[in-house]
Amino acid sequence: MTRRPKGLSVALAVVTVLVGCSRLGSPPASRLVAFGLAANPQPAAFDVCRSYGCTDTSHVSLNEAEWARVQAMFAPPPADAREERARAARAVGLLEELVGPKAGTQYVTPRNEPGPPGTAQLDCLARASNATVYLLLLEREGLLHHHRVDPPAHRGFLVFFPHSTAVLVEQDNGLAWAIDSWYGPNGSPAAVWPMELWRARKGNDGNRENRGSD
Repeated sequence: MTRRPKGLSVALAVVTVLVGCSRLGSPPASRLVAFGLAANPQPAAFDVCRSYGCTDTSHVSLNEAEWARVQAMFAPPPADAREERARAARAVGLLEELVGPKAGTQYVTPRNEPGPPGTAQLDCLARASNATVYLLLLEREGLLHHHRVDPPAHRGFLVFFPHSTAVLVEQDNGLAWAIDSWYGPNGSPAAVWPMELWRARKGNDGNRENRGSD
């Protein structure tokens, strides 16, 4: 487990909030490094957040059998982008399940709801960062063919209902999609919404692309 100075962590989180949804030309890895996470996650070695604001991180790994469970979710390969997003959302949930006991995040609750006493809990910044790590694992291991992983997106400003999400972008048309794991407990499929609806706070169950997949 790695703990960074609280002041530095808060400053980095504020910078991320101020940057908002703009990419500034930076790859997803630069956002991970800002929170003390490894820039090149691989199944055998990667970092995840284990606290609000990602002030604490854990270095974890998956064994071959665990990674094979993730790979199996993409066999045979998805026929189109929509199916790939649905499988990626389920893979985020599976990776949360696998990583939970290793990082102490197995009891993470949805929407910042109180968890069992003494358990590690994650806010949207931490869950968006972790989901980005998991999506990068899929991308770098050749499991995504219809999407690329973008840096996390943000909506709101400071105390005015801020929220963050991981992002996939369709290769063919450039459409961005929110892959938001904050809405469910640890291990559940991430919610998938078109980015314009997510930014407009219309991320309700009726607009959710993968509703009913939990």
